[in-house]
Amino acid sequence: MGEGKRTPAIAMLLVAVCLVAANMRPAITGLGPLLDQIGADTGLSVTALGLLAAVPLIAWAVFSPLAHELSRRFGQPRTLLWSLLVLLAGTLVRSLIQPVAALWIGTAIIGIGIAIINVLMPAVVKREFPRHVAAVTAVYTALLAGLGAVSSGVAVPISHIDLGGEPAGWRFALLVTGRLSCRSRSSRGGGRTAAAVARTTARPPPEVERASGPIGSHGWSRRTWAFRHPCSTCS
Repeated sequence: MGEGKRTPAIAMLLVAVCLVAANMRPAITGLGPLLDQIGADTGLSVTALGLLAAVPLIAWAVFSPLAHELSRRFGQPRTLLWSLLVLLAGTLVRSLIQPVAALWIGTAIIGIGIAIINVLMPAVVKREFPRHVAAVTAVYTALLAGLGAVSSGVAVPISHIDLGGEPAGWRFALLVTGRLSCRSRSSRGGGRTAAAVARTTARPPPEVERASGPIGSHGWSRRTWAFRHPCSTCS
């Protein structure tokens, strides 16, 4: 593939990498400032609230070692796609379902999704931007830290927004601070981001395109590289 033809694909991939980075921290950093409100509403003790805040870290420790095996078995593009969908599902479960158990389950699901993405995204950057690893990594890291800080700073003010004469509350604040993984017009952007990542990371590298037969030199089948998000509503 010529350099001119690759440029739009590389630009699209860079956008997708930035969108993934934008999704990865707000759902977690928005939780801490809201713990007082969550405790007052649910009756959870200070100890329980501290454990709730630690759930994503526990999920990272448990599930991060599985990322490479999942990538090997199902392919990196597919694993990244479903990890983003897991992150979306966790955000919705935690914010929209009333029982306190959903708060724990949703937070754990969010941690699982981010654990897998945390491990795989550096490999995507190294493979797709071999000449600009440092620059792309710097942008990726800046988005992680910057949007995480923004989410932490706006969570409490959002919870106090007047909706129908009453404060919006912590559930609404968690939904809004995680909106990068749940929006589209109103709340479907996580699917769009996931679809973008699937399309861009599913593009085979030049050596695969040049390889004869159905399997490229990296062992990726053309069918795997051509994978697209099966949910038409999120494309």
